[in-house]
Amino acid sequence: MNMYTTAHDKSFPIKTTRITYKYKKHSPWTTKGLIKSAVTRSQLHLKKMKDPTNANIEQYTTFTRIYKKLHRLAKKTFYEEQLENAKHNIKETWTILRKAMNKTNNTIPLPEFFNLYNIKLSDKQEIVMNSMVSLLK
Repeated sequence: MNMYTTAHDKSFPIKTTRITYKYKKHSPWTTKGLIKSAVTRSQLHLKKMKDPTNANIEQYTTFTRIYKKLHRLAKKTFYEEQLENAKHNIKETWTILRKAMNKTNNTIPLPEFFNLYNIKLSDKQEIVMNSMVSLLK
């Protein structure tokens, strides 16, 4: 078995790669101009970190401020257009609103049983009664 794993590891080494902006998954409101601005902002950040002069810091903060403003405006415009297109469909409107608020319907189910003082409780009434008793102690 050891021979197979060494042959596998030698034939298929683990490689780490960096995902560039070109292949990264973007938000639906992100335009090519915003992607280009993000690359420029990253370059300005590197320049600021390597040579932290007042001019470089000011240039980075000014560019970042403008970039954030444009990013928020693009997001706002995207969702306004989406809501305008779905104004007569209430179900789609609520779906868009949930996406805008980053809300999901993924609820974690309750466990089927609880362990209380090393006693396995599965009946709902038992759980309630025993938890009330443990709170009163």
